[in-house]
Parts: sequence; C-alpha cells; structure tokens
Amino acid sequence: MLALTLAFSAISVTFVAYAKADTDPCAGTGVVFAKDTGTFNSPDSTNSLAYGPWLNCSWTINTDIGKRIHLESTVFNVQYSALCQKDNVTFIDGIYGNHSYGPFCGFKGPDDVIVVNSTAHVLRVIFQTDSKISATGFKFTYWIIDGPLQSKYARRQADLQRLIGASPVVRIRSLVNWSGNIRVRTLFVVTPLYLEQIQFVIGAVRFLKLKVRAVGAAHSWSNLFPEEGNVVIEMQNVTLRDGTRTRFNSVTPWTSHPTVTVMAGVTQGELDNYLEPLGFTIASGPGIQDATIGGVIATASHGGSFDEPTISGYMEEMRVVDGYGRLRHFSQRHNPDVLRAFRCNLGILGIVFDITLQVVPLAQVQFTKSLIRLKSLLDPNFLETTLKGNFFITFQWVPFSSGTEEDVHGFLTSGKVPASWESKNDFVLVTVANPIDKPGPPLPAVPPPSQNITNVFFNQAILGYLVQSIPLDVTVPLHVAIREISSDQLSLRINDTGIVIRDTSDFSRSIEALRLLATEVDVQAHTLGILATTFLEFRWHGITDCLLCPHGIQKQTTESSSFTSALGIDLIAPPRDPRYFPFVNKIIKTLTKRLGARLHWAKIMDEVVPEYVEDLRHSYGDLLEMFRRIRHIYELDREDIFVNNLMKTVFFN
Repeated sequence: MLALTLAFSAISVTFVAYAKADTDPCAGTGVVFAKDTGTFNSPDSTNSLAYGPWLNCSWTINTDIGKRIHLESTVFNVQYSALCQKDNVTFIDGIYGNHSYGPFCGFKGPDDVIVVNSTAHVLRVIFQTDSKISATGFKFTYWIIDGPLQSKYARRQADLQRLIGASPVVRIRSLVNWSGNIRVRTLFVVTPLYLEQIQFVIGAVRFLKLKVRAVGAAHSWSNLFPEEGNVVIEMQNVTLRDGTRTRFNSVTPWTSHPTVTVMAGVTQGELDNYLEPLGFTIASGPGIQDATIGGVIATASHGGSFDEPTISGYMEEMRVVDGYGRLRHFSQRHNPDVLRAFRCNLGILGIVFDITLQVVPLAQVQFTKSLIRLKSLLDPNFLETTLKGNFFITFQWVPFSSGTEEDVHGFLTSGKVPASWESKNDFVLVTVANPIDKPGPPLPAVPPPSQNITNVFFNQAILGYLVQSIPLDVTVPLHVAIREISSDQLSLRINDTGIVIRDTSDFSRSIEALRLLATEVDVQAHTLGILATTFLEFRWHGITDCLLCPHGIQKQTTESSSFTSALGIDLIAPPRDPRYFPFVNKIIKTLTKRLGARLHWAKIMDEVVPEYVEDLRHSYGDLLEMFRRIRHIYELDREDIFVNNLMKTVFFN
C-alpha cells in the first residue's frame, strides 16, 4: 500500500493505492444494535490508518415498535466524489427500506454534523468503498427516542413518487459540491434513464409547485444548485431508447464538418473514449475528464487556446425539455438567437437533453511542460508571440516560488517577506500542446528551483508537486494533452474565483491585468505576508457569439471588431484561509474598474464577492434583458421551475 497525506488546515486526506482485496473485511457482519444508546465506527477509523478498499459494511439499529432512532456523526471523513458516487454512507429507514438518506461523503466538521431521525423503529447504515482513494472514516452516535417523528420531506417524497410513477425512484439526499463550499441538506434526487422519465419528473414538479435543476459533476463554486426541499435530476444515466449516449454525424449538405451528438450527462472523458477510435476530438474543452458536457456548456467553462472558443462555441444543435415537459429542438442554422442564449444557459432555460458539437480530426501533438520567470510573461512581445505561436497553452504562477532559503529564514524571524523579493522572479509553469508539424516558438525556460529549501508555505508544496513532471516533452493525442486530470486527482478542496477579461489583438489588456496582479501580490506580500493564493492560472480562449458567456460578444456589433480573445484568471487557494477573501475581492474590484473584467458564472464564492449580484448586473447590463426575452418568447420556463434563488435575484429582482 502506498500512501500520501496532504493537509489543508486541520483536515488531512490520505491518497492510498490499493489492489482489490480477496475478501471483504465487512462481509457478513450485519451488526445489530438494540441498546438505548451506542456508538460505532468504520474499520480502522479509531487509529491513524485509512479504511480499506472494496468495503461493503452494514450496521442495523433495531428498537421497539413505536420508538424512533436519532443518529449523529461525531467524526466523518470519507473520500469526496461528485454526488458521492464512489466511497459513501447511506441510511435506510424502516424495516422495508421505505426511505433512504444519502449517500454522504466528504469531510463533515463540527458545524456540519450529519443528523438522521428515523421515521420507523429500524435504521440501517451502509458503508461502501471503491479501490482508489481512501480517508480516515467515520464514527456515529445514536439514541433511542419516543416517536413518531413527522417528516414533511417523507410526505413530499411520497407525493413525488406517486405522480412520477414507479420509475425513476425518488431518493432523499444531501448535496455537497466538489469544493465543499455549497451544501444542501435535503433534496429529492431522481436518476432517469429515458426522456419520458424526465418529462414525468417535470410534470410532478409543476403540480407540486417545486423547483428542479439538473446536476452534473457539481464542480461549480457558485450557488447554481437547487435549494432545500427541491428536486435534482441526475443526467449521468440518460440514454436514447436504443441505449446509446453518443452518436457520430458525418458531413451533411448544410454542414462543412462532422459533428457528434451527446447526452447532456456524458463526461468529457467518456466523449474522448468514444471519439478516439473514430479519429476525431473536440478542439479544446475541459481540462478535467469528469466534467459533464451539459454542465460545462451551462456555465461556458474551460478552454486554453486564444483562437479557439470554450466548448460552448462548438455547439451547433441541442434538444431541451422545457417547463411544460416538451422536448424542443434548436439549431444554429434555424435558431441562432436561441443558441446564443444556450451557450451559457445557467440551467434556467430547461433540462438540456442532448447536444451536437463540431469535431475535428484527432491530431498527434507535442506536449511539453517547462518553467519560465513571471517577468517573461509580463513582456508584451513575449506574450503576443507565445500565444499566437502555440495551439494550446496555460500558465500557472506560484507566488513566492522564487524565495530562497535566506528569504524563508528571514520570514520565520521577522514574519515579513524580505524586501529583496519581487514577484517578477517567481516561477511560472507553462503547459503547451502543438501539432507535431507546427512547433511553437522557443520559451525562455529555466531549471526547476531547489527542493531543499525549508518548506514553511503551502505555496512551496504546490510548486514541488507541479515541477515533478519538469521537463516534459512527449508526443500524445490532442485530447490526452488537454485533459490530463481526473476528479480523483483533485479530491482536496480548494477555493477558486474566476474572472475573465476580453482583449484585443495585441493583448494589451492582458498585459495590464498581469502587471496589476504582480503589483498587488508584491504589496500584499510585503505588508501582510505570504499571499493567500496558492497559485494563479492564466488561460486564453477565443471569443464566442454568446449572450452571457464571460468571454462572449454579439456579432454585428462594435464589440465583434474590438475583442478577439479573452484572458481567464483563476485565483486558487486552500480553504479556510481568511486572507484569501479580502485579497481576491480587491483584485476583482481593480480589474473590473480598470478593464471591465467579468466574473465567471461558475466561480463566484459569496465570501469573496459579497456584492457579486450587482457586479453581474453591471457586467452584463442589457444582455440580461435579451436573455430574459429569449426565455419568454420561446416559452421555455413560464412558471420559473428551473430558477433558483441566485438566478431569481440576478435576473428578476
């Protein structure tokens, strides 16, 4: 067993590589508790070891008929995954399993205790794990109490199930997004298989006057999720009636290129696996394999080439289930105004069913990683030559990465960054992918820094992780270079705030933004100490004909001739660092005022930008009204069943 433990504040997460065990340590236990109170825990959670792989444990609490069970978590740290599809704990309520709660996963601290009140005299706890990442486990305490407990959620669950029919099953579950900053305790979750089941769910939601939203991989930091007591549609299992989830479309008389049609719940990794044997791929798109196509398009996310759009820009057709349960079809050829809205639809135009995207022949690319100094990135000539000379490129800057052993000891002695340190000398990781017959211009690469420097900042640990692959120079298919990360590799929670600055052909606005950032980092470091941001990521992508895309423009306007690309900036840090929020808030205010920066819809944290609603209204202005008009004219959601509180505040208050 090989283990690596990293820590954010007081939270530790252990990465463990296992082979599948021959026997299940929990097989056949089925422990039954009959005492008035008691505790139990997952295997190995009483010591420093992580729980094992391939577990299938169960505990049953059984009391007298007429009594009920109250259970709380005192310790809970189970591998996080989107919608808890990997390691998880589920509670089955009642002797016949009438209700279920969960699955639960992730870290639950003192302010986020799991509480379960049974509606019957039997409560079963099930713990399941996979073969990969592990954590320290859980401990539960329970009490027997007098009943009955009336549950409005149990009644609503029964009403939904009665209206929907036998399938899909309505489950009561909580939702925690990938970063852990959004938590919804009680939701009604359905996992349909076919279009008709989605339509049944929409009908039930309308009848009960609830809200409903689709959820993908839950990678958003913004509160785009449904609120307490509403309905979530998981799209990951939806197929056409013939069981297919992807379909390749050859060139037609009205298209000059082939396309692929995918169900909204298909992940980017799944799509890559389908297209690769056919010799095609998406030209750009998500860097994370587990991102769903529907989710990425809903927030116009991801990209890494200054003249290629985000994946929304490749959308040519789509079908959506509207607020009346009707399946609607829109295309760029017949409904360009609707596609302009759907390229960043925020989930309030309906439940997207399938999407048709432009594809390109799959090319082999030269995939390289190297280090440069930040001062190179601040050079206008270097930036323009580098961006225009490479197909796919990203930059990751780790503040204080140029700190020497003397700088570190000076900081430990005085608590301040030495006056000699300047951010322009910091290291920047450059990731590049180019067709093998079109190499990019040479980079002013520098050797990695010494790893023998005393490690006192998390920034240093991140730099050490990033440079493990330096130098890298390999030939791989394009999609392998772009999408080298899966959610398993990103299990640690992070804060991320995203802003986008639209730029002109000479990248002058990007240079101004980068120089403002470097100056602000210098000021922070010399006055308050090491920057609260672990690293900053810079990606450029092309402009898209889109109403609400942060990098969007409207064609046939003055904007279309002014802006040619957009700089996306991610400010990333570990959670619970109180310095992060005021620092990032100041950055956003500066870049918004000076350069008209726009907040990224999927990367807005309440703590960072308390006044973000006003910022969004100011950034998008009349475009919000144009979006509302499309929604109204095409009668996509007359009863607002897809609108959560954030969207209601932004668009309708």
